[in-house]
Amino acid sequence: MSLLKNYELQRTFKVESDLDYKTISKLIAEKNTNRILQGIVSTCKSNNNVIFLIYRYGCNEVLLVCGDQPTTIIMPGNKLEQILSKTTDHGYIYAFCYLKK
Repeated sequence: MSLLKNYELQRTFKVESDLDYKTISKLIAEKNTNRILQGIVSTCKSNNNVIFLIYRYGCNEVLLVCGDQPTTIIMPGNKLEQILSKTTDHGYIYAFCYLKK
């Protein structure tokens, strides 16, 4: 993904969740976040050089979260489901934290 070419992966984590990207986006926009999303939001607010890429098991798209007033963007990820199906688990979302180089 060329958007992340000037960023380095810092950490990853997975969380059991049935939230979809639209629900996550809505929760962040309404400032009605759970413990996990609050950590992502707080990190974005405190460091404008961070981008979180969130992948939900079984999807061919990802959710990006970034900015000091966290914004979300759903982006297509061609063949993601096919590529990640053997290394991800049903019922989980995966968060990848990238920091600008």
